[in-house]
Amino acid sequence: MLAGLLIALLVIEFGLCATMGMHMYGDQMMHHAGEFSIYVIVYLLLVRLLVVVASFIFAGLNNRSRPSQSMIKWLTTIGAEYAATMFAFSFCIPLTWLLAPRLGRKSVKGQPVVLLVHGLFSNRGIWWLFAHRLRRTGRHVDSLELTPLFGDMDDYVAQVQQRVSMLTLRGASSIALIGHSMGGLVCRAYLARVQVRPGDAPTTQLVTLGSPHGGSLSAWCLPGTNLRQMRPGSDWLRQLPTTCPVPAVSVYSVHDNLVVPYERARSQALSPDEWCGIGHLSLLFDRRIFLKVARLLSP
Repeated sequence: MLAGLLIALLVIEFGLCATMGMHMYGDQMMHHAGEFSIYVIVYLLLVRLLVVVASFIFAGLNNRSRPSQSMIKWLTTIGAEYAATMFAFSFCIPLTWLLAPRLGRKSVKGQPVVLLVHGLFSNRGIWWLFAHRLRRTGRHVDSLELTPLFGDMDDYVAQVQQRVSMLTLRGASSIALIGHSMGGLVCRAYLARVQVRPGDAPTTQLVTLGSPHGGSLSAWCLPGTNLRQMRPGSDWLRQLPTTCPVPAVSVYSVHDNLVVPYERARSQALSPDEWCGIGHLSLLFDRRIFLKVARLLSP
């Protein structure tokens, strides 16, 4: 669904640009195709850059206690997040049908599996690079698509349970959960609320990346059931227990531009692993974060 929406949005943007080009050049538009193409590219890049910068400004205004960065480091953090945003929303998410991590026909009988759970405004394609790196360490990797886009997170919990049951049927000996952003909350709720069925592969551990365990002020920006559930003080968040039945770690950045304020990425139920100078989406693509998560995973 999200992949189709992004492609449709891009088509609409190109349509608006073409209309503006006709207004600017009229019948001479084809003679200015090169110049017009540059304008279109600059427009597409600039709009996305403004969105990323606005998120960092909002986070900065609501994170008075976080460590400050020099101007160069601040711009570097924004630049990395902008690159991650462009890569995710222009490549990974639209091409999820091609890039999404899947087990395929590979046998996992008697083997542990890592299950990747994506966040809001995302799909399983966003895990492409992370999963590629995990596979290079010899691990079996799978993912799932949380639907609908603005659904109830309790429905997402049921979808995780279905995936775990499927992995059990495939012969997985155990499952490690990794959740990004909202996906980490869904994994916590799964571990807390779902009665494990006899014979299901046991969940051995949980790692969350930039998950708003205490909610986030940015969740007030748009409507939606899952967004309401991620607002600070929501009934859904209060129902999450303060303990976790498996070893659990919250990996987060004090310069996260979407978990606002950043302290809300902490939870009594998870051990904290704090980083600096990394944006929200960048957590998925930063090699240092991957190496830390790979070390956290059980052998």
